[in-house]
Amino acid sequence: MQCLICRHEAYKFKVKNRFNICRCSECGLEFLSPMPSEKELYRFYSNDYMDIRQSLKVTRKLGERNLKEIVENLPITKDSKVLDFGCGASNTFIGACRDFSYSNSFGYDKYSNNEDDESRISWNEVQENQYDLITMWGILEHLVDPIKTLSLIRSLLSPNGLIVLTTVFSDMPIPFRYKPPEHTIYYTKETMPIIAKSSGLDLLKLNDYFIDQDSDVYFEILLRTMPEKYKKLCEHKMPEFVDIPTNERLVVMRNNLDF
Repeated sequence: MQCLICRHEAYKFKVKNRFNICRCSECGLEFLSPMPSEKELYRFYSNDYMDIRQSLKVTRKLGERNLKEIVENLPITKDSKVLDFGCGASNTFIGACRDFSYSNSFGYDKYSNNEDDESRISWNEVQENQYDLITMWGILEHLVDPIKTLSLIRSLLSPNGLIVLTTVFSDMPIPFRYKPPEHTIYYTKETMPIIAKSSGLDLLKLNDYFIDQDSDVYFEILLRTMPEKYKKLCEHKMPEFVDIPTNERLVVMRNNLDF
């Protein structure tokens, strides 16, 4: 079997939730084979999907942190047109943008809709515009064909438009759990330049990604492997939120006008 990204030989090394997980012998990409069908994915994400580690107060705080990181490091202004692709049910990143007067910002999600949220737009409306910035927070690990999706996203960019995304990497020191069909692909540093080039994009940054996490949730994660009889003996004195590393990286790509 071939790697989804570099087309070198891949092999099956694990079975989880009845899904085969394969690893590329060249770039290290890990992926499901076969991939879940569109019907399976729609059923999974339409069933009130929510990551229990990401409460609304955490995602709101994270949305502000992500916006601050972008504004401080990239040429984005209050007039920039912004799209959050895969904004989720809460649409919190766009909420943060609107709260800080980045009013030309919109959210789109294939599996989630809220007609009362005027900052959320349909796919037809998405395609009517070009965007200076498109964000994809924790989306790439859920896709079945990342190059096809990123090529589509690129077609929505303005000439100097940027894509900022985070996704799960299997070569990070932070342990992660295989969760098919929720996660379909686990990336490596070696895969990102290939994906960017194949999608008509220039890779600008590939940085470790930190988040503000609810300290109670973080404490629970730390205790995950501890026997139950000892967990009840433990407590913490951390502040409400803690700055922690993740098994994700922050990726910045730019429209390649020569593609």
